[in-house]
Amino acid sequence: MKIKGCMILKLIIGVILICVVAGGYKSYSLYKSKTQLEREVYDLKSTVEAQNKKIVRQLNINKKLEEELAINNEENEQQVDIYKEHKKLNEQNIKLMEMIKQSEYLKTALRINEYSKNRVEFFPLYHATIEVIGEYNEEEKIDGYILVDKTLSIKEKMQLIANNVSRSYFGLPIEVEKIEERDGKKFAIINLVEYTENEWDEWSTKFQGSLQEMFTMSTLERNFIQTQYSGEWVDGIEIQQNHGYRRAGHIGAIPWIVSKDDIPQKYELKDFLESDGEKQILEIIDGKIISRDGQILIQGPVESGNQWIVDNRLTIITRVGFTYYDGNIHSGTTIETLTLDLTDGTILKRYIGKGKGLVKEEILYPVS
Repeated sequence: MKIKGCMILKLIIGVILICVVAGGYKSYSLYKSKTQLEREVYDLKSTVEAQNKKIVRQLNINKKLEEELAINNEENEQQVDIYKEHKKLNEQNIKLMEMIKQSEYLKTALRINEYSKNRVEFFPLYHATIEVIGEYNEEEKIDGYILVDKTLSIKEKMQLIANNVSRSYFGLPIEVEKIEERDGKKFAIINLVEYTENEWDEWSTKFQGSLQEMFTMSTLERNFIQTQYSGEWVDGIEIQQNHGYRRAGHIGAIPWIVSKDDIPQKYELKDFLESDGEKQILEIIDGKIISRDGQILIQGPVESGNQWIVDNRLTIITRVGFTYYDGNIHSGTTIETLTLDLTDGTILKRYIGKGKGLVKEEILYPVS
């Protein structure tokens, strides 16, 4: 009985010890979980704070970018406004230039009325030069026309030409001094006026280099000879420099005398017949190349300044022997003509190509 009581007591003590140990372990486990949780919470807070700082930095960057974007947008809007204004001004300038051109054509059309009444005459202004257009060159051409009162003397008409040539091409004075008889022919003495007596003075610079010398001489000769003028004119000219022989250039101190016969004709009508490569499509009739609709395309001689009137329409050959190319059509040797309707002022431009016939035509005035 006593032994049984002892065993029960040990059992009770063992149970108590197990409970105590189990309770202590549970308390330790709870403590450990709380500490771990606090650490995890701390780590989470640190992560959140770091993320918040990163977000704040990014927000600041975004704000700065938005401000810069706003500035760029404003600048872009200003650039767009400037572009629009530039485009508008450019369009206005084009319209203004077109109005000026139309005004000039209108003035010409109005003066044509005077021409039709036989009161004035056309004199072309020749300009020998090379203008590079892409890979193509233009040479001697007619830049424009002056209309001269028919009642003026030959010397007065030549001086008007001299004034226009001087102003347009050289910027130096040119005087038509006199017209004198030489072996029964009329010769005009043209003086290139200098401001100094030096050998290399103002006019002499216009003869420096073979090409410039050739262009200067050709421009002066063609304007004063006027090979296509059918009225009373001089048979030749002598050009002097400061009332004496020209001292500069390749020719040097020898007389510079040119007669009408000295200027050769470069092209013939047959050169500008339209052909399909094997046969001629256009024909020459009475010294004229006739279009399919019966219009006179060219009337000989083929030379700048040649002009004719048919059915109250005046046609003038304005350029000969230049290259025409507009990006699509190419014509190696081309004639340009202007046809002025003496009744309504219409101005028609034509291009006739060597071996090609009519290459292009367009109405310059009025613009549709």
